[in-house]
Amino acid sequence: MIWPSNGGGFPGFILPLVFRGIGLVAHGLGAFMGTGYADRLALKEYKRLKAQR
Repeated sequence: MIWPSNGGGFPGFILPLVFRGIGLVAHGLGAFMGTGYADRLALKEYKRLKAQR
Protein backbone atom coordinates (compact mmCIF):
# COMPACT_ATOMS: atom_id res chain seq x y z
CA MET A 1 0.00 0.00 0.00
CA ILE A 2 1.18 3.52 -0.74
CA TRP A 3 -0.34 5.27 2.29
CA PRO A 4 1.79 3.63 5.04
CA SER A 5 4.96 3.95 2.94
CA ASN A 6 4.45 7.74 2.67
CA GLY A 7 4.61 8.24 6.42
CA GLY A 8 0.97 7.62 7.27
CA GLY A 9 -0.66 10.80 8.50
CA PHE A 10 -4.38 11.34 8.24
CA PRO A 11 -6.00 8.36 6.53
CA GLY A 12 -7.98 10.36 3.97
CA PHE A 13 -9.12 7.28 2.11
CA ILE A 14 -11.21 6.28 5.14
CA LEU A 15 -13.69 9.16 4.76
CA PRO A 16 -15.06 8.16 1.34
CA LEU A 17 -15.29 4.55 2.51
CA VAL A 18 -17.27 5.55 5.60
CA PHE A 19 -19.65 7.84 3.75
CA ARG A 20 -20.13 5.33 0.93
CA GLY A 21 -20.99 2.72 3.56
CA ILE A 22 -23.50 5.05 5.22
CA GLY A 23 -25.07 5.73 1.84
CA LEU A 24 -25.30 2.05 0.98
CA VAL A 25 -26.91 1.22 4.31
CA ALA A 26 -29.42 4.07 3.94
CA HIS A 27 -30.26 3.02 0.40
CA GLY A 28 -30.62 -0.62 1.43
CA LEU A 29 -32.96 0.27 4.27
CA GLY A 30 -35.06 2.40 1.95
CA ALA A 31 -35.18 -0.27 -0.73
CA PHE A 32 -35.97 -3.23 1.50
CA MET A 33 -38.10 -1.53 4.15
CA GLY A 34 -40.25 0.08 1.46
CA THR A 35 -42.45 3.13 1.81
CA GLY A 36 -44.47 1.75 4.70
CA TYR A 37 -43.61 4.63 7.03
CA ALA A 38 -44.71 7.31 4.56
CA ASP A 39 -47.87 5.35 3.75
CA ARG A 40 -48.74 5.03 7.45
CA LEU A 41 -48.28 8.77 7.96
CA ALA A 42 -50.44 9.55 4.93
CA LEU A 43 -53.18 7.17 6.11
CA LYS A 44 -53.09 8.67 9.60
CA GLU A 45 -53.46 12.19 8.16
CA TYR A 46 -56.25 11.02 5.84
CA LYS A 47 -58.17 9.55 8.77
CA ARG A 48 -57.63 12.69 10.83
CA LEU A 49 -58.93 14.92 8.04
CA LYS A 50 -61.87 12.60 7.34
CA ALA A 51 -62.85 12.69 11.04
CA GLN A 52 -62.94 16.50 10.95
CA ARG A 53 -65.71 16.51 8.33
